[in-house]
Amino acid sequence: MKACTSSTGECAAHTNTACNEGGTNKCECFAGCIAATDNNACTFACGSATAMTDVTITSISLTSIIITCNPGFEMVSCVDGGGSYTLSDTATRYCVSGTGWVGSGPTCDASLIDCGSPSEPENGFVFAVTTTVGSTALYSCEIGNELVGDSTRTCGASGWGYSEPFCEESSADALVFSTWSAVASTIFVLAMF
Repeated sequence: MKACTSSTGECAAHTNTACNEGGTNKCECFAGCIAATDNNACTFACGSATAMTDVTITSISLTSIIITCNPGFEMVSCVDGGGSYTLSDTATRYCVSGTGWVGSGPTCDASLIDCGSPSEPENGFVFAVTTTVGSTALYSCEIGNELVGDSTRTCGASGWGYSEPFCEESSADALVFSTWSAVASTIFVLAMF
């Protein structure tokens, strides 16, 4: 902290500080306050904000923070009786002297993000029990077709992962069909003689 000679001088320009006259002769934080990162001002000693999961916390001043949900999560204020109440994209908490952090931290919930129903491939099927973050869609094709691409896709923060697979005629079935056609044509030609 800054050197000082009186409580009304150098320290008065800094928040929550006083001069320790006769002691260190430095600006010191009032009781219940701690030095801010600039080491000139002091802020209330609220300690760390309550631990929250799936969030990013950004300090916007000595006494306030902004809480933002990580990608793939939406903010809810509470879950009451099965109903969720959605907040904005961010929440702000304030450090108040003698009280601590005001307001409870929000909850970030991934289950609120819905990727929607995945498209069914032509000549194929898709099966997904749910369509929220973490859900899996399983793809398959009709008989005579084979799947090109991944057989599963997972719902994430930005939608269904991986490229959408598609079904194409099975090369093994095409070979059987062309062989069968050639044999049938030969039989037909021989039958005509």
